[in-house]
Amino acid sequence: MTKTLEEIAQKENSYEKAKKQHLSILETGFELDTCGKINWRREDLHEI
Repeated sequence: MTKTLEEIAQKENSYEKAKKQHLSILETGFELDTCGKINWRREDLHEI
C-alpha cells in the first residue's frame, strides 16, 4: 500500500510540475517575428 501511495504522490508531483511549466509558457508567449503588430485581418486567414 505504501508503494501505491508513493506512486500516486509521484504522479501528482509530475502533473503539478508540467502544469507550472505550461502556464509559464503561456505567460511568456512565443516570438512570431511580428514585432507585436498584426498586419492581417481575420477574414484573410479564413475563407468564408
